[in-house]
Amino acid sequence: MFRLTITILLTSLFTILSAQTPKEEFALCPDFAASNSVAYQVPKEKLTPAPKGYNVFYLSHYGRHGSRYLTKIEEYEYVLRTMKLAEEEGKLTPLGKDVQHRVTLLSEQAKNRWGDLTKIGSEQIADISKRMVKNYPELFQDNAHINARSTLVPRCQLSMTAALIELTRLRPHLNYSIFASGHDLHYMNFQDKILRDSNKKYNTQSVYDEFANNHLNYDRLLNSLFNDTAFIRKNIDAYQFNFYLFRLAGNIQDTDYAGKMTLWDIYTKDEIYENWQVSNVWWFLGFGFTPLNGNKQPFTQRNLIRQIITDADDAIRGNNVNVDLRFGHDTMILPLVCLMGINGYDASIGCLDSLVSRGWLDYKVFPMASNIQIAFYKNKAKNNDVIIKILLNEKEASLPVKTDIAPYYHWADVKKYLLNIIDNYKE
Repeated sequence: MFRLTITILLTSLFTILSAQTPKEEFALCPDFAASNSVAYQVPKEKLTPAPKGYNVFYLSHYGRHGSRYLTKIEEYEYVLRTMKLAEEEGKLTPLGKDVQHRVTLLSEQAKNRWGDLTKIGSEQIADISKRMVKNYPELFQDNAHINARSTLVPRCQLSMTAALIELTRLRPHLNYSIFASGHDLHYMNFQDKILRDSNKKYNTQSVYDEFANNHLNYDRLLNSLFNDTAFIRKNIDAYQFNFYLFRLAGNIQDTDYAGKMTLWDIYTKDEIYENWQVSNVWWFLGFGFTPLNGNKQPFTQRNLIRQIITDADDAIRGNNVNVDLRFGHDTMILPLVCLMGINGYDASIGCLDSLVSRGWLDYKVFPMASNIQIAFYKNKAKNNDVIIKILLNEKEASLPVKTDIAPYYHWADVKKYLLNIIDNYKE
């Protein structure tokens, strides 16, 4: 009941926040500053009915796993080691001792669970599956066929399992083909090492470091936790300590401590905003379109786009697959959104300080359990003409493709647009 109440409150708050700037949003709900650790929000927007005569016949999906613990032990242990040393030397303030206790509880909960799906994560995926059935009941009739795939990472496999359990509970007579195979990784979780490494020649690390240095100041935070500036200078890497502590603060919402503990209280509103800005820039430089990284990084997802097109065309030809479910990672969702041009995220931006004003906001794209759904509709009276609607996190989204039936698009136009993007890619 407590978690249900928290979910309802956060969802209502998200509706209020949707028209505000990030800084205003974080002031009301700092959890949104957690970038890829933001817990999934239940959509409230109503979906636009299909044009008259069009009926849904296929759904193509790529989704991130649900909420998880932080993936590396160091994300917990770095802060604890630092604070343990300060404790031994009597250098913790009263607030520092309190924060040490909170971080210890978080670390104990996550021990040997680094990167594991949490209970909240399973519930998110089940709820999304439930809404799929509600939104597209025609696709989940008795004996409908569902293809489900995941990467080999356990949290993705368990997310797929959570989805299938919920679908089976709602529709016991569905048919499934279930895969978790290295055979599919070239499009399910393939980061294209050559393309990813091309980032290095643009020296994006130095660009990121300069931005971080200009936007982050650690003095107030460190002096609130430690009582000796000489100890701080000698023993603490301020950037790393703040980085890991901020990550812990953002991840609480994904765990059993959601609504029961916070670390946001140790930051000022400006510090929360600036930490998010630095994270937003990191994700942008690694996965967005910018001359600062060669304007190519989203092309890591060209194989996934080609597979989405191939599977859709097979369904159009009548292969009796009603739904393709794919479960993977944020590092696929974010560049895929950019490459497809969803909601304007294909914009190439050269000035990092303009990201916010240009609407490039990471937390809007890839929260935990984030997903892209493409629903396909057919009109028998129009020679089986096919149109689509694309949803980002279950909200109607736009593509840079002309249409006379927005938010729907003619599949032929979208397919041509997508193929033009990936066919013209050059190393």
